[in-house]
Amino acid sequence: MAHNGACRLCGASDFEVVQREALDLAGVGATALSYGVCLSCALLQQIDSASPEQRERHYRFFASDSGPAGNATPVGTPAPHTQRMMEMLREYLPAARSVFEIGAAAGHALYCLREAGYRVGGCDPSRLAAQQAAHVFGIEVLPAGLADALPHMAGFDALYLSHLLEHLTEPLAALKLIRGAVKRGTGLVLEVPCAVAPEDLPPGWFTFEHVSYFTEATLTRALGRAGFRVLHTRVRRGVFLYPVIAAVAIAHDAEEPSASDAERASAIAFARAVAARDAAIWAETARRLDRLEGPVVVWGAGVHSSQLLAHATGPWQDALIGFVDRDSQKWGARLGRHFIQPPKIITPDATGPSIVISSFASETQIAADLAALGVPESRIVRLYDGREIAKAA
Repeated sequence: MAHNGACRLCGASDFEVVQREALDLAGVGATALSYGVCLSCALLQQIDSASPEQRERHYRFFASDSGPAGNATPVGTPAPHTQRMMEMLREYLPAARSVFEIGAAAGHALYCLREAGYRVGGCDPSRLAAQQAAHVFGIEVLPAGLADALPHMAGFDALYLSHLLEHLTEPLAALKLIRGAVKRGTGLVLEVPCAVAPEDLPPGWFTFEHVSYFTEATLTRALGRAGFRVLHTRVRRGVFLYPVIAAVAIAHDAEEPSASDAERASAIAFARAVAARDAAIWAETARRLDRLEGPVVVWGAGVHSSQLLAHATGPWQDALIGFVDRDSQKWGARLGRHFIQPPKIITPDATGPSIVISSFASETQIAADLAALGVPESRIVRLYDGREIAKAA
């Protein structure tokens, strides 16, 4: 299927479209998205995307990774993704003594790197996250996007991007900007979701937040075109919600590698499998929700809930009376026809509305939190129940 837009990696205009969706996003509004494979370079990507203004609003106000207000504390053990990337930093860039993180959020990874002896710096577009990094970890995170942060990167031995590149609307352009800001030989360590093994993927893997979906080959090509020589890539399954690929590279000369016919065919087959599996999961989810009796409240007002409304359609939505979310930045914003409210509206009454947990990643923890509030088990609705639905699909 052809599309008039340009590929985010090679600039070509022919795509195989595998999925379309129309989402209503909290505080952002309605947006139409489509996903498909470039028939030239084989990159799986969003084709139709949200507007730049919508994406900026989402990330500045509704997707800042700052943690529950006041709850973030320094921890001695790095998060698993930070551990993975620190291992690669030590193994492949042993001379590096300073690290700048692009997309540093509240500074958790930078804190761990500093504790390991590195001089650190970073940037993040969320002012709230930057404030928390300073308050909790004593780390200066610039409240800035990539372009404004470029001058601050030059004095560091290595750059660190953890699950950032897939969010950027122009990943190749961003990598070229980064390459232009650092000297030859500067290291780059990054990790992104990996487009492999559809059976390992959660529902809604094609998502508003992820613009590009890389394989080892497409990630290597993107880095090469930008002027980074890849030293090592590593795909891991079973260590996160989905497979991930990590890469270590150094600033070098630009290259122009191309994709094979076999790679393009494989990418299309993978994308079709993901779309089919997604449709099966959402259909089963809708059937389960339609069996609920009485009013329904959805816990969680993120992108997953927007996907739930768009894809798990059915009578249950007529019984929906609202959304609850812990993030105070979302309170008062609309998701669909409902306002988002704070958790304090949830009462432990035995006869209250069913509470549907809309989170694949945090379902178990949210259920435990609800139980701790005294909400009876009969009112708590887990969509994935140990992820049997996802596995069965």
